[in-house]
Amino acid sequence: MASTVGEVITCKAVVCKEVQKPGQTYNDIIEVMDIQVDPPQNTEIRVMMLSAGICHTDISTIEGFMTTTNFPRVLGHEGVG
Repeated sequence: MASTVGEVITCKAVVCKEVQKPGQTYNDIIEVMDIQVDPPQNTEIRVMMLSAGICHTDISTIEGFMTTTNFPRVLGHEGVG
């Protein structure tokens, strides 16, 4: 595998575009898309993720129970890599 140290990379992400409104399905507000990820800063590392899980925190975010959340929002913080 080639090194990506110091490079911006493109990866797939599950993105929630907005809080779910009455009558909307998850398909209306969630999309798999390519995103740009900046190089890690001095106190950060980059981990190649093989998969990530959607948990109750993500569902609460989608449904508007996490009121401090900004959108669009990348979901799936429980990763395997």
